[in-house]
Amino acid sequence: MATLFPSPQSVVEFAKALEDRFLNLCELHGRVRGTQLIPPKSLDGDFLRWRELSVRFKRGDFRHAFDEEKAMLAIASWSLDMVCELTPGKVREKMPWEN
Repeated sequence: MATLFPSPQSVVEFAKALEDRFLNLCELHGRVRGTQLIPPKSLDGDFLRWRELSVRFKRGDFRHAFDEEKAMLAIASWSLDMVCELTPGKVREKMPWEN
């Protein structure tokens, strides 16, 4: 098991915002394409790590591993790409964590 570190408030808030935005993306995908959103297989591990972190946070244990934070960033980047793909005219801007 990975070493868990205390999560700053920014990580806790990012995790919650990512969950909210992912649910919005699922809804948008259903409206635009009429199908259920299926993330790429390449993100399976990231979604598993994000789920573990989310469950821990919901239980009140606000600690995370470095890999879980990286997973959230990967999912957030992919989610932004998908929103831009589903929203005509929306321009994808780089996020601070994307070099």
